Amino acid sequence: MNARRDPNRVHVERTASPTVLRWVCRRPDLDHTPVPPTGGRFDRLFADGTVVSVDVARGDLLVAFGSPAAVADRAVVARVHDAVVEALGSPEWRAGGAEAGVEIRRRATMGP
Repeated sequence: MNARRDPNRVHVERTASPTVLRWVCRRPDLDHTPVPPTGGRFDRLFADGTVVSVDVARGDLLVAFGSPAAVADRAVVARVHDAVVEALGSPEWRAGGAEAGVEIRRRATMGP
């Protein structure tokens, strides 16, 4: 049986930082594309301060939350998870190309 892996299937892990969670995607193609695409749920999460940055590192997403309390709130993490899954399904995050060394790209909110 040759089951194909769903490219949008992800799981979340804690990191050493109390405000950062890692969404394990194993998508090296993300390292070569803008992070994350605009026009989706991430826009609202950035606007309300729930998420302050999204980094791509080695095909996984590192999402920085506005506070440790947000990371501890399952409902908030579920909203971010929905945004991650939506963004991963975006055609803007389906770039191909040669894989090079690890590259980190970031989208972050601009502070006052």
